[in-house]
Amino acid sequence: MKKSFDSEKSILLVEDDPLVAICFTNVIESLSYDCIRVGSIAQAWSACKARRFAMVVCDHDLPDGKGIVLVEMMLRTRMTTPVLYVSAAAPTVLDVLRTYPNVKDVLSKPTEKETLADAISSPLEKQADPKFWLFRIASLTSESLLETSF
Repeated sequence: MKKSFDSEKSILLVEDDPLVAICFTNVIESLSYDCIRVGSIAQAWSACKARRFAMVVCDHDLPDGKGIVLVEMMLRTRMTTPVLYVSAAAPTVLDVLRTYPNVKDVLSKPTEKETLADAISSPLEKQADPKFWLFRIASLTSESLLETSF
């Protein structure tokens, strides 16, 4: 029987290093989320278009480019899925990512399991709050009105 995935309980992990992917998967599953693992931007983009995820955990250096490309593709198509960006890249490279609205946190590798778990849990707990969604709906509605007015 095929397992069905609840978008609210599924996290997309974009990581090409098998050992890191196993460690991150263990942390994600310990938080009671299903972990869908892919190893490239192309695979991640296909997964994002196919279904919704509670979060995307994305590595910086991937075989087909930088993870920031996926973040930008998500923004261009108005995907509001929160992104946790994880990288061994220099902090100055990663500071730019903090300005992207869908990037909720940027972690440097190596990272502790507890740090990763907290970075995943915090934005998802915030999203579970009904006040968050009221604000988000109001925000999207006003953006839409502004775009059609001018």
